[in-house]
Parts: sequence; structure tokens; C-alpha cells
Amino acid sequence: MAVMGAVQTGRNLVLPAVVGPSEYGLWGALLVAGALLAAFRTTGANEIFVGQNEEDQEQAFQRVFAIEVTVNALLMVITVAVAPLLALMYGDDRLLLLGMATALAWPAQTLQAPLWMLNRTMQFGRLRLIQSVDPVIGTIVAIGLAVAGLGAWAIVLGILVGAWGTALIAIVISPYKLRPRFDREALRRYGGISVPLWLSAVTASLVSLGLMVLARWEIGLVAVGAVTLAANLTFFAQRLDQAVSTVLYPAIAAAQDKPDVLHETFGKANRVGLAWAVPVAALLVVFGPELVPLLYGDEWRDAIPVVQWFAIAIAIAHLGTNWWQYELVQGDARPMAVNGVMAIVFFVVLQIPPVLLWGLEGLAISAVAQALGQLAVRTIYVRRRFGHWSPIGLALRSLLPVLPATAAGYGLLRTDLPLGASIGTFLVLLLAGTLLFERSLVREIGGYLRGAVR
Repeated sequence: MAVMGAVQTGRNLVLPAVVGPSEYGLWGALLVAGALLAAFRTTGANEIFVGQNEEDQEQAFQRVFAIEVTVNALLMVITVAVAPLLALMYGDDRLLLLGMATALAWPAQTLQAPLWMLNRTMQFGRLRLIQSVDPVIGTIVAIGLAVAGLGAWAIVLGILVGAWGTALIAIVISPYKLRPRFDREALRRYGGISVPLWLSAVTASLVSLGLMVLARWEIGLVAVGAVTLAANLTFFAQRLDQAVSTVLYPAIAAAQDKPDVLHETFGKANRVGLAWAVPVAALLVVFGPELVPLLYGDEWRDAIPVVQWFAIAIAIAHLGTNWWQYELVQGDARPMAVNGVMAIVFFVVLQIPPVLLWGLEGLAISAVAQALGQLAVRTIYVRRRFGHWSPIGLALRSLLPVLPATAAGYGLLRTDLPLGASIGTFLVLLLAGTLLFERSLVREIGGYLRGAVR
């Protein structure tokens, strides 16, 4: 997980500077469209396979694999079909062939299904090693082609090479035949979980797509690049949370009849996620105005407020972030669907008006409004599941180790101290604050990370 995070972060730092805002904006358009289509394949196949306990595991795998094959085959056709629409929406013919090329990622995703078995058996170290092939190879190819002048094509080809590299390894290690087994009863049983998860993912992607299209036509393609840059920079803030969620889910599934254990793991997982996301967000808010132009050039200055507000939104999103896992292990995926529908409502009410009124700054602020709206929704479900839960108290606790470093960071920016020294001082104070206020949590994080690589 650490290797993948470092590689992907490096890619996100290098590629915008090499290809420029316009070409990176094209990639952003493809990324959001791809996320929407990927949402249509969110059937919960991995979660279903991990959570089931059938006697014949090969048949269980092949039944779930049948869902994956069917959905991804349809999405490959849809990806090719919507490429002309994508070019029309953004007013750029280059998106036609770029969009069609991304369709080749779907069969690669299908053939990665054997990796579910490593997750089910908690072979997280082996799983992470195989999954690291995608970002490592993809990044090398993408950066090399970008330097050669291929622009957005460099990123697309890098993604495809990485995805197919992982797929080939998954095929080799699979203990079962990659043969879909179509079972009407199994499809009906799994549908109760898959459909709400699908709806949740689709609505989230529709919000992202709507925001990008709105940015393109109200502000310009550079705004699409700014949003993509902000999303990629804040991506690193989510890495530890993803590692913890991956490690925890099999354990949550095993303890689904032990409410006290579930409550304890929920609280610890949230504190661990915030212990990483809040400091990363603070770093981007404080030093973003200096780092963005330093890393990418003055042409990216307009992206600074977007990066800062997106960082705050990501920190808010980590309050109760893995709530859905606890609903899922109880067999109730409907709350995720409700949350998704409300995201659409928040987009219309809280995000469109600021963009129309204030342009790029309105777009940046609207991300926080969406995050607060979704926090309100999941607070309702968390309290229904566990009783009293205070996101405000959790937020204040997560801010304690960060506040001294943040105050010092703002003060140091007003001096002649070099930027590197200022950031170094910020990190030292952050570490000291974390050890002072969250010493036990540091040990907890170490335990989760050791679990993630075993």
C-alpha cells in the first residue's frame, strides 16, 4: 500500500507539469467519465465473495465471476459507444479516440478477479505486491510517453499497460478456472446487495461528471484540469484509510454478530483515518499556495484554492468514512443508495449555484458543502447502528495534534526561511503533537499497517 501510494503520488506530481493544464484537463474528462462507467460495475463482487461461506469455493467464485464478466462486457461496449458523446460534451474531438481506447481496460479488470481470493484469505502482503504492478509499470510508461510528447495519450496508455500487467499475473496465480457460472438463484441473492451498491456508486460518479461538465462550460477546460489536479493531490490523504478499510473488512465480516467488537473497530478505524487525512489536508492548505506553482509552474496558480478546499473536503469525508462496511456485513446496503441519492440532491442545491455565481472559487467551496451534506446523512445511519456518535467531537480531537504545526506553518511563511525548512518544521511539530495527544493511536496505526502487508 505504501509503495502504491508513493508511486501514484509521484505520478500525480510529475504528469501535470509535463503535459500541461489543457492536456491534463483532457485526462480529467476521461477520468470522470471512466469513474461513472466504473460505478456501473460496482456490484460488490469482491465484498460478496469475501463475505460468503459456501462449501464449494470454486463454484462460489465462478458465480460471482459471472456477474463480473457480464457487467464488464456491457461496459466495454458502452465505453466505445459514449466516446463520441464525451467529445461533444467537452467540445474536443481528441476525446473520441482517447475514450474508445479506454474500453480496453474493462477486460483487464475482469481478469483481475482471482485477487479476490487473496483478500478473502487475508494474504494482504501478496495482494499488495501484485496490485503494485499496475501503478509502477503504468507510471513508468506514462511518464516516459509524456516526456516523448504524447500528452493525454501517455496517461491512457500507461493505465492500460498497468491494468493488463496485473491481469496477466492474476490469471497465472488463480487456483480456480476462470469460467463464469451463471446461477439464477445466486444472482437473485446477490442482487439485494449489488443493486444498492451500484446505485450509490453511479450517483457519486454522476456528481463528479456533472461538476466537471459544469466547470468546462462555465469556466473552461483549465478548470477541469484544476479539479483533476486537486483530486490527485488530495488522493494521498486517502491512502491510509483505504489500507485500514481493506484490512478491516474481513475481520468485520467475521465479527458481524458481535456488536461491541464492531463498535470498537469503527471508532478506531475512524481515528486512524483522520490521523492521516487531517495532517495531509493541513499541509496542502498551509503550503499549497507555495507548492503548486513551485511544482507545476505559474500556469497552475488558479488551481490553488481548489486544492485547498478539496483538501478540507477530504478531511471532512474521513469522519465516519467506513460506515458503509458495517451496514454491508449486516446485509443492508440500502443506506448507501440513500446516501448516493442525497449526493445528487446536494449537487443541485449546494454545488451548482456557487459555480454559477463565483466560478472557480465557487466550485472549490462547493466541494466542502457536498462533504458536509454527506456527513449529515451518514451521521444518521451511524447513530442508528451504534447509538450516540459525535462527528464534531471526533473532528476536534483529530485537530489537536495538527493545530500547533498549522499555526507555526502560517507564521514561518511570513519569514525568509526557505520553503523546505518551513515544511520540515511543520512535519516535526506535527509528529510531536501526534505523539503528545495520540500516542496510543500511533501504536494502533502500526498494527494496521503491519496487517496490511502480511
